[in-house]
Amino acid sequence: MTATRARTPRDPAQPRVATTGRTVTGRGGSGRSRPAVPGQVPSVPGGSTADASEFDATVDPQTAALLAQLADWVAEHGSAEVPQSGRSRLDPPGERPLGKRLYYARSKYARGTLPAPVARALEGFPGWTWTPYRATLDRHLAALVVHFRVQGRTTRLGLPADTYAWLNSASHRGYTGLPPDVVEQLRALVPEPVRGQGTARFLAAAQTWLGEHPDLTMADLRTRDTTMLGGQVYALGAAARTYRSRAAGDPNRASLSKAERADLERLPGWTWIPPRSRRSAPSADTRAQLPSRHT
Repeated sequence: MTATRARTPRDPAQPRVATTGRTVTGRGGSGRSRPAVPGQVPSVPGGSTADASEFDATVDPQTAALLAQLADWVAEHGSAEVPQSGRSRLDPPGERPLGKRLYYARSKYARGTLPAPVARALEGFPGWTWTPYRATLDRHLAALVVHFRVQGRTTRLGLPADTYAWLNSASHRGYTGLPPDVVEQLRALVPEPVRGQGTARFLAAAQTWLGEHPDLTMADLRTRDTTMLGGQVYALGAAARTYRSRAAGDPNRASLSKAERADLERLPGWTWIPPRSRRSAPSADTRAQLPSRHT
């Protein structure tokens, strides 16, 4: 008679962890399951809550590679905040960026299909969050608190460029699609603009263009220059020409208010004189020395 080995009851206080195994075929063709050889989890700066015995690099090499690449990113940048386009120094050529693969891991976590050991390992990295979009919202809200409450400003000019563009885009959509608590905070923080919607869009586009060209100012803007606003191409240079025309008293256009003039003049390098070329025009002495086209 075969003796039966007593089974140790599981402690109900300990979480249930799914185990990974592989099936090995014996001589008779029947399959039997045995634990896979445990892999080694890369070390994480600051410590990790993951247990190395819970991973199997043989069965899931992609998970081990993902954790190693994230550990390398943390070692280089000090935080597990990885943009979707972010690549670690260990990313193999042709592989999707590390940030994109972490996005997939978060999607699995939201659906409840990410293994618990992998989730615990990711949570052990400093700066890790399952809701990076919420972290971005909190960062914008913190900037708004500093701008409107701490500094006591009444207009949006002076906000960080990315927060300025985000706020104008969100307000243009009527704050639709944002969490209710975020909408409540925005309505309490942000004063209603006193200017027209067109001017608000122009200022938002100008801030975006300045962020794209940190070595230029509005004095370098040309009529043909464009930027992206709300997912569409915005003819920033042509709009600047229209505002200058309105300021000059064009009878076919509405005049500018004092508030609109003041907001435009706060833009770095703004001038009411339309620039002609990014290259400075030659002086009179220089033009006198130039050869005539008729000689």
